[in-house]
Amino acid sequence: MAGLLSLNAQSISPDIYFDDEPGTHNMGITSDGEFFYTCNGGKTYDGKISKYSKSGNFMKSYEIDLDMRSIMNNPKDGLLYVNCYDNNIYKITDLDAIDVFFHRQLSCN
Repeated sequence: MAGLLSLNAQSISPDIYFDDEPGTHNMGITSDGEFFYTCNGGKTYDGKISKYSKSGNFMKSYEIDLDMRSIMNNPKDGLLYVNCYDNNIYKITDLDAIDVFFHRQLSCN
């Protein structure tokens, strides 16, 4: 077929590797420009957000009882938001204090 680009997957390698063992599934990644943040999902009681330097070095993990599916940074307010399996979005106001607030329900209509 004309116009298709063929790539050999063996020639692609990551620029940054995150050495993490979340215990469940890594579900998402975001950055606030200073750090990278990953979230995991699969078990509500085993939720975790991990923080990494821009070069991929592990900094700290934060246990949060949410079954997260994606993580986003809002540059307007400087806060992290997570979308969860329960179709809710939660605002993370302070990772160190584990301040998490219900933000809004997602509609699947």
